[in-house]
Amino acid sequence: MPTPSFKEKLADLAVLNANLIPHLPDLPQVAADQTALAALLAEAKTLQEQQEIQKGLLRETNQRRTEIDQSGRDLRNRIGATLKGSFGLESEKLLQFGIKPRARVVRVKRPSKADKAEALASASAKATAEAAVEAASKAAAKAAAKMLAEAAGQ
Repeated sequence: MPTPSFKEKLADLAVLNANLIPHLPDLPQVAADQTALAALLAEAKTLQEQQEIQKGLLRETNQRRTEIDQSGRDLRNRIGATLKGSFGLESEKLLQFGIKPRARVVRVKRPSKADKAEALASASAKATAEAAVEAASKAAAKAAAKMLAEAAGQ
């Protein structure tokens, strides 16, 4: 069973207080506690009202913060655009204002078809050479194993 909320607890106390009042003449020993309960309920009601007011203020504060954030971004973008227009998009002077200059484009020379063909031929020759070396090392290992086997057999 979930724990009752503060409002539910207050509602239970209010029911207790309301049902206790008609029985006070019969139960005089509870009168002091009932008076304390009534005062407690009044204070709780005041606190609930204050909490609702504070919730409203918090919402207003958060809304204002959002508006300030949006306005700040807009102003920063406008000022940044003006500074970029004045100093240039790639100027290092923009850094002193906290604005990143546009990255300089480093153009890489694209290889021509002849360069690509040469690179492929080179890679092919290298792969062929590596395959030949591997085949030769396997053959040498096989020959060495055969010689060891023949030497062991004599």
